[in-house]
Amino acid sequence: MLSILFSIALTITSFAQNIDNEQVATSLQTGNAGEIAKHFSSRIEISILGESVNYSRDAAEKKLFEFFDQNAPERYTQIEDHAEVKVDHVVGILSTESGEYEISYYLITAHEKHQINHLIIKAK
Repeated sequence: MLSILFSIALTITSFAQNIDNEQVATSLQTGNAGEIAKHFSSRIEISILGESVNYSRDAAEKKLFEFFDQNAPERYTQIEDHAEVKVDHVVGILSTESGEYEISYYLITAHEKHQINHLIIKAK
């Protein structure tokens, strides 16, 4: 009985902590800053082309929207997913009308779910 309860608790905990990386990938490919921002922590560090600033969720969404407005996405390909204890690191390549960018984001566990707390966009 104890092992059944442990299995149920582990399943619930795992479900609560998972972020849908496919949904984030689709949102990166379509340039949907609002959908990506749903996964942001309340404060998030965004580094775009070497400029790094800590933003509120709303300000970060606006900054990402501006990036997509200037660099219309054409394709996103996830190339790495480094699952670590309480942190995930995902890397992909975003092809846009203006060039290719390496996109990396880091997730932390907060309030029993993964949230993006650092997003890095650099020219490839």
